[in-house]
Amino acid sequence: MKKSLLAIFMVLGLAHAALAQAPSIVPSLGLVFKHQENFAAPRLQVNANNVIKERVGFYYTLEYRGGIQFIEDNTTYYFRDLLGTHIAINENFGVNLGVGMFRKGLLGKREDGRLRKELGISYQLSEYPVVVQIGYSTWVGPTFNVGYSIPLP
Repeated sequence: MKKSLLAIFMVLGLAHAALAQAPSIVPSLGLVFKHQENFAAPRLQVNANNVIKERVGFYYTLEYRGGIQFIEDNTTYYFRDLLGTHIAINENFGVNLGVGMFRKGLLGKREDGRLRKELGISYQLSEYPVVVQIGYSTWVGPTFNVGYSIPLP
């Protein structure tokens, strides 16, 4: 079912590719609701929408939480980053498709070869430059972000 949903979002995004959209940067803050080890973590995400091609961009997510006992690798923190593609379906809706691996420190050694996948949707309010993003990740379950769209010249 996940593959079917992914295929539908990709087709919808590519079907509307003829409509030009202005590039924008969307910094956002959010939350990982419940990691499989029963903790929540804040997340920072930056989207660069419509910058690679019309309607195609990318995003980077950083999640960190200290002061916990992370059972998986016996550290006292949780750190994860993720890189993905953003596809605009229309002026308001977009789809995020990303992958990432657990790391120790930024650009640090990978702890294991397990790949994390994330699928999400974004919605920009029509009257305001506010963007709401919800998603689902194979490692942390549901995610939520709220951001501000800044048009690029």
